[in-house]
Amino acid sequence: MPLELGAVWSTRRGQICGLVNRWDSGVDNMTPFYTLNLHPVFRKEDEHRYMRVWEKCRFDQWVALHEGSYDTGMCATRLGLRLCAHDEFP
Repeated sequence: MPLELGAVWSTRRGQICGLVNRWDSGVDNMTPFYTLNLHPVFRKEDEHRYMRVWEKCRFDQWVALHEGSYDTGMCATRLGLRLCAHDEFP
């Protein structure tokens, strides 16, 4: 399945942040990410640090790189929009 992007932006310090979906990689349902030295970081072992950095990223939107939704979860994906719009997905 191709990579699906939600909103993606750069912060004032040049950090890239956004939401991504790719079912076959385990990064699904519009997962938030940020970059560290241009490598994407997803929620893993150190959730406290991840959430602290993600919150800074979320509220320091400087340049939009990809227009898209800020929503997370299944209903924010292309497939989810179709399913959720027809109440086929709980």
